[in-house]
Amino acid sequence: MDNLETLQDFYRTIWIGGRLDQMDRFFAPDARAGGLLPDLALGPADFEILVQTVMALVANPQIEIVHHLAQGDWIAALIDVHCRSRATGDPVRLSGQIMCRFDEGRIVEAYNHFDTMAFFQQLGLVAPETVEVMLAGDAAL
Repeated sequence: MDNLETLQDFYRTIWIGGRLDQMDRFFAPDARAGGLLPDLALGPADFEILVQTVMALVANPQIEIVHHLAQGDWIAALIDVHCRSRATGDPVRLSGQIMCRFDEGRIVEAYNHFDTMAFFQQLGLVAPETVEVMLAGDAAL
């Protein structure tokens, strides 16, 4: 299985299938995933908590790798996620990018960048006009 197939299997197994018991198939024990939380790299156990937390907010995730580039042990991918808010049933879309380095078929380091502001706005957890207010230099919503 090449790195793209492994990444696709990771999304299918962990995020779509909810098989958190399979996390060690995809992450080396000392792996770190950065970019998901400011100034914090997540290890495999932390990543399990992240998946559980996000999945408590959304249902029926469909994940597509829209485009990817691979070079050696590295893969960079553009990701598109469609899901539904658990609270309202409304559709939610999340887009982002990930770069992963693999060793012996498992992720050893990952760098993530996802549009979490739009994600939380769609869930109703952040005011829809938050970005506009911040661009205006206003701290109050």
